[in-house]
Amino acid sequence: MAEDQGSGANLNVTDEAFQQLRTALEEARTIISQEKNASEDSMSTVAAGWRSDSQREYNRGQGELNVDMDRLGQAVENLCNLVQMSKDGFDTEEQNRIQEFKAVQARHDSTGYGNIASLA
Repeated sequence: MAEDQGSGANLNVTDEAFQQLRTALEEARTIISQEKNASEDSMSTVAAGWRSDSQREYNRGQGELNVDMDRLGQAVENLCNLVQMSKDGFDTEEQNRIQEFKAVQARHDSTGYGNIASLA
């Protein structure tokens, strides 16, 4: 495993690699948006032809899924913005935000999710 080198200032990434990552993230956002729209269409279709407790539970579940998809889409958008900022260079305020993100991650390392600190 690579040793943490601080801010990552010695990391060299080509413009092409940045663009490929941004494109992949934008494609992911598009897919999430399309899937959310399909879920909303499904909810409308089901509501039009099905009236029961099961239908209400289905809509409740789909509604929760839509909220999660909104959050996921926002997270991908935030990641896309962070990628762009990393390409453009971080100012002091952005460096402070990164430290805040790392502090949040440190509190949640036991969740089994990836470590933000390893990305810097």
